[in-house]
Amino acid sequence: MSNISPDLTGQTLGNWTLLRLLGEGGFGAVYEAQHTSIEGRRAAVKLLHPHLAFHKDIKRRFIS
Repeated sequence: MSNISPDLTGQTLGNWTLLRLLGEGGFGAVYEAQHTSIEGRRAAVKLLHPHLAFHKDIKRRFIS
């Protein structure tokens, strides 16, 4: 996998701890995450690359 942005594995964002990087592309990265207070609750968390965060059109496309 390319490393467009730093690996955030192990970081906690809100109620989610990022367990491992699943994939990365031009817009962002997707991590497998574990909920911090609900045991067994996992999800995929998609993060926009920081250098794209100030582009309104890119944020809109990323969210939809």
